[in-house]
Amino acid sequence: DADGRVRLTNARADDLLALDAGGAFTGFLQRCLASGSEREPAAALLSAPDATPDATPHAAPGATPHAAPVAALEEELAIAGRRVHATGVLLRGELRAVIVLYDVTRLRVLEGQSREFLASAAHELRTPLTAIAGFAETLAHGGVEPTTAREFLLAIERNAERMARLVTDLLTLERVE
Repeated sequence: DADGRVRLTNARADDLLALDAGGAFTGFLQRCLASGSEREPAAALLSAPDATPDATPHAAPGATPHAAPVAALEEELAIAGRRVHATGVLLRGELRAVIVLYDVTRLRVLEGQSREFLASAAHELRTPLTAIAGFAETLAHGGVEPTTAREFLLAIERNAERMARLVTDLLTLERVE
């Protein structure tokens, strides 16, 4: 509300907000209350002459002017070592906002692991590919003894099989997910 008080929460939000020693949520709430399409002061938004449901694109059918949302603000906050996606909507009328918090910590960890995995997979594919390219280039230029050429061809075959196994493993992992 206008005094920066949280009036209603669920248990999970209570847990997160109790740990918000750094004030990330309080700062978000203040930014939300001061938000508008151009980050106008909240008081100016509340006294705007177009405070009707039809003039507000986010208004629900049949909503009263005081319940019509004015502006939405989205940020990712750091609260007690957690990553929290916050979406706040300032409502016309009283200086109030509805804020939804979504803990995206696990999602961010998985995204990081996915990036690491892809980098590792790319490296694992690049290694045999480099060997195949080197042996193929040498063979293409000729002048290689038949015994050496056979060794190169076997190395190409081994590395191609290694790449095929890696791709099969990646496809298996993709299906498991």
